[in-house]
Amino acid sequence: MQNVYHTRNSQPSQNLSRKELIKWVNETLNIEVKQLEALGSGAEYCLLFNRLRPGIINLKKVKYGSRPQSDYQSNLILLQHALQKVGVEKDIQIGRMSVGGHRENLDFAQWFKKLYDRNVQLQDAVFENVSEPSKRSSSSTLVPSQRWVVPSSIHSQKSMFHLPRNHQRNFVCVCGFDN
Repeated sequence: MQNVYHTRNSQPSQNLSRKELIKWVNETLNIEVKQLEALGSGAEYCLLFNRLRPGIINLKKVKYGSRPQSDYQSNLILLQHALQKVGVEKDIQIGRMSVGGHRENLDFAQWFKKLYDRNVQLQDAVFENVSEPSKRSSSSTLVPSQRWVVPSSIHSQKSMFHLPRNHQRNFVCVCGFDN
């Protein structure tokens, strides 16, 4: 997963407003968040992260609709550990976010949106290159005996491609599909 770097004053034209961030979360998760500070519960971030890298966060451990600050902190800690597992270094200000800190929640939401967009673009690019044979080199001609793999981070999507065996560390073999 590729990290993005964001500071409060870097490229202000690329920073979304609170309303735009809330709209994005609501549309992406099909939920109804009213205030950006509600994201301080961490549950929505865990769901969004799960869309990028399914299975990294055990969603059974995420506490939804909970009120205690300790539950919010628990969710944010799950998110912090998931980010570390995929190599993204980000210090989440768990204490300030879980109590509804305005600035911290806005900064983290803007950073997370950029992280999400960047990694969704990377996934789309992988599948776009795979689905268009004209973009493959002649040396990558696929034959039935070759091994077909799907990136483990996007194995729920139903598209396949071939990689040399030495590049298959972060990939899972797909044996069949459910329709």
